[in-house]
Amino acid sequence: MADSPSLNPFELRKENIDKFIEASTNHIIRREEDMIGFFKEAADTGKLIYDVYEIEGPHSTDMGLTIMKPGKVGREYHMTKGHFHESGSADEYYFCLSGKGLILLQSAEGELRHMPLDEGGGVYVPPGWAHRTVNVGNDDFILLAIFPKDAGHDYGTIKEKGFGAMVVEVDGKYAIVDNPN
Repeated sequence: MADSPSLNPFELRKENIDKFIEASTNHIIRREEDMIGFFKEAADTGKLIYDVYEIEGPHSTDMGLTIMKPGKVGREYHMTKGHFHESGSADEYYFCLSGKGLILLQSAEGELRHMPLDEGGGVYVPPGWAHRTVNVGNDDFILLAIFPKDAGHDYGTIKEKGFGAMVVEVDGKYAIVDNPN
């Protein structure tokens, strides 16, 4: 991998994510207390849920590398906050580098979808769809996201209204259930 992935061609694999991390221009840490209002049963434990490392591209796209820890808060599997894009025309691409999870999608009209993600898989998120990734495996869930520079992130709508579905443990396996709220 070149010295700076944001300015030079590079190859990204789970074995060399440290180079992406070193070149990142922004690091976001989400602990359980940062997720109050997103998890149904969140408590203030200080437990790490996920990290995001961002690289600002020199032109029209940015990239984010999310490393989500395995585990649950109450019965809910670790997840990202989830967001709509502030720009109504912004789409996003997710690629799984390692681990096992899924992406929840919800349109502005409330239509729900979910798509599994494991190593080598990817998901396209069209404009107007909120999205949240969830780690349902036993290892770190590592994802690369590529999105327009002007996409913006609207976390407030999700915090206020939530997703229509939750990913919880039922009999030792994950299940997608209606959100009672």
